[in-house]
Amino acid sequence: MKFMRFNYFLPIILLLTTLNLLAKDPNWFLYKNQLSAAHRNLLQGNESASFDKIVNLLQHKVDIVEKNNLISLLHSAINLDCGRSLSNLNYPTWLKSLSIKRVYSQGINSSYSLEILGVSTSDEMKVSFIKWPNNQIINANVKVQTDGKFVTKKNLDSSISSGLYLIKISNGDKSWTSWVVLRKPRLSFHLGWISDDTWFLQNITLQESICPEPTLQLTVKNINIDDDKDLKVIPLSLVDRKIPELMIPSKQYRVEVGLTFTRFQGKIKIENEQNISEPFMYSNPSEFDHYDYNQN
Repeated sequence: MKFMRFNYFLPIILLLTTLNLLAKDPNWFLYKNQLSAAHRNLLQGNESASFDKIVNLLQHKVDIVEKNNLISLLHSAINLDCGRSLSNLNYPTWLKSLSIKRVYSQGINSSYSLEILGVSTSDEMKVSFIKWPNNQIINANVKVQTDGKFVTKKNLDSSISSGLYLIKISNGDKSWTSWVVLRKPRLSFHLGWISDDTWFLQNITLQESICPEPTLQLTVKNINIDDDKDLKVIPLSLVDRKIPELMIPSKQYRVEVGLTFTRFQGKIKIENEQNISEPFMYSNPSEFDHYDYNQN
């Protein structure tokens, strides 16, 4: 009868191999432990603690699988209350509201943009938005309007990706910062023109029911595409499909129909908009009412 000889060096070899692997990738156990803790916090109803761990992990170098796991966990946290409990961070007294909006303008020359907008009691601020760790997307001085609103916009070559971002709002020698985690926009619908004043909107897949209903609006701009100022903004119903009476001077404008989905990260609004636009020749009926048909 043959007996297998026990290799007394085998446990030592396995231990040395494990230590060698850990030396090469010391973040592996950190990731696993923090991810498990983030899941546990979420199950316990502590969304903010779970979000803090997601942010902490994304600050380190993670591969695509680990990143997708964290974004999926974020999605689960958002499902609870549309993200309102993800952060307990409050605004300073001089900042009243803040929104981060990703915009996709579809058409022959489709384009992407990012907008940072909000309300402040200051006259001027500096807005910085960074894709962690060092990709500066927005770094702008912003004038605050008389009604307290401010906005800064950056045109992009492609849709802004999911991942970790850092936003910083500065007011003189005071500043406020917050981590922001963006996921891929969950938009599933078809929006397009039928005629010069009528559009179609199909296959709207509503997001989490605890989030606000998507909003549809019509924006009137100057025909010059370089002039991006809004001349008139008209809220619409989701069932509207035709440009309403505008009651503005008769001439050619650029009209834009946009559908916006909103979620939250604590007090910050995270918005995703898709829009279509086209030139539109408007004739104001009140101008014709004053026309003298008896003149030669």
